Amino acid sequence: MYHFGLGTFKSEKTAVNLMTWLYDELRPRYEKGYGGEKLVEAAGRLGSMYLHGEGLVQNTQMAASYLLQADHALKTRMAERTSVGDQVLAEYLSSELELAMYQIGAKRRGIYRAYHFWPLACLLDNDYRIKWQARPLKNGQLSMRFTRLAKRNELRARKIFITIPEFRHCELTDSFSAHAYPGRPPASLQGRADAIELVYDPQLDDVCAILYEGDREVLRLAGDVLEMRI
Repeated sequence: MYHFGLGTFKSEKTAVNLMTWLYDELRPRYEKGYGGEKLVEAAGRLGSMYLHGEGLVQNTQMAASYLLQADHALKTRMAERTSVGDQVLAEYLSSELELAMYQIGAKRRGIYRAYHFWPLACLLDNDYRIKWQARPLKNGQLSMRFTRLAKRNELRARKIFITIPEFRHCELTDSFSAHAYPGRPPASLQGRADAIELVYDPQLDDVCAILYEGDREVLRLAGDVLEMRI
């Protein structure tokens, strides 16, 4: 409406603010399992705005991320029921998504390096706890599995979007696998955690990620990156 000036004055800035607000409201509902519904339009519109620089600075990386999420939400919606115009919307999103993927040089498979342990931080966001499991590998790394735990008032934990445009990857999940080097030999190969902190370890002369359960350190991972095989 504001983007095209239909029934009101045309304001791309207002359209961006409205779509951003709508996306921020709808994404948590989608992550809780309430269906795609309007998230498709909000994420899709933001993706197109970033892709073409309409009302904001052009950013193909952000465009690809929003468009992948819109595509995910639309597929979820169409699996539940097909609304009028969904096929046309699917074709439009596919066209926009392919353009974004081409511009960022996206791949289909590979090893993604998640700096600052951001997927793990996302699992711990909003006061969630996680359980983790580790298996030593011959190259010295740990093969890790991280899973978000439901809160006492939940039947199941709220999922998170893990969106990696570089590999055309977008999933809604409460767990993921990754490889990382231990900062020190773990006392156990499984446990739980409720917080993560990035610190400088003078013994390693490197950044480490420390997982805590309460005030107790339960796992220390070396470096500033998780390796995820996509």
